[in-house]
Amino acid sequence: MEMERTIVQGFKKVIIKIGEEEGYTLVLEKNESIVLFSSKAIDFTDRVIKPMMRRRNDVKKIISKSEVRNRNNHECSKFK
Repeated sequence: MEMERTIVQGFKKVIIKIGEEEGYTLVLEKNESIVLFSSKAIDFTDRVIKPMMRRRNDVKKIISKSEVRNRNNHECSKFK
């Protein structure tokens, strides 16, 4: 649940940044029950997903490094 909230907050930050920088008045979630039609020309979904994927990869690298450090510390403590 917490992870989902973090992901949604990340998407919101990216969307707000794009909206402010490019002067959008309104950004809607593409949802078939709300948006009946929209031009592909105004869809910036890919531009929102790319930064999120970069963050995900950065987080994975940080976690991997942390796991290696923890594993190394644990292994060293065995020999003390």
